[in-house]
Amino acid sequence: MSKAFDRPDPDIVVQRLKTHSVNDGLIHLTDSFLTNRKLCAKLGNICKSSYKSITMGEPLQETKLGPWVWLVYVND
Repeated sequence: MSKAFDRPDPDIVVQRLKTHSVNDGLIHLTDSFLTNRKLCAKLGNICKSSYKSITMGEPLQETKLGPWVWLVYVND
């Protein structure tokens, strides 16, 4: 379960949201939240590395939207 928690498939989440007739704006927000993310190492307000695209894992832990996305993902 812990590995699945870190990597829900964004396509599955979006499809399940559509199945439950969720508002298109919320679907777009959720899809944006799960895809095309970039990170850098920072110290204070100074970026210490260049931004790199993240292709594995999702930003679910320690976010407000994360638990909701997880529930959508595991709810068949």
